[in-house]
Amino acid sequence: MSRTGKKHKTWNPDQMKLAIRAVREKEMGYLKASKVFDVPKSTLEDYAKQFHKTPEQLVAAPIGRPVLSLEMEEDLVSYCLEMDRRVYGLGTADMERFSFLLPGNG
Repeated sequence: MSRTGKKHKTWNPDQMKLAIRAVREKEMGYLKASKVFDVPKSTLEDYAKQFHKTPEQLVAAPIGRPVLSLEMEEDLVSYCLEMDRRVYGLGTADMERFSFLLPGNG
């Protein structure tokens, strides 16, 4: 759940693909497609307007920020545990800064 308490991507991805195609091919409007395919109208509008992407690309795209690779995450956890062992407190800003300083994370 997000900070607002709403669940993300609880709709059926296959239904969203069909809804995007229906809107793009002008078979129906956003409101009707959202009702027929049981998907959120605002999400359908956002996705259908991205003409440079296929419905498959849009539905498969992850939400939120990019995640760390498993190896990078393990490095960050090890560092945090070492800092904890040394009784050195790390805040949220420290964690964000360290995650971007890891090799390979740009």
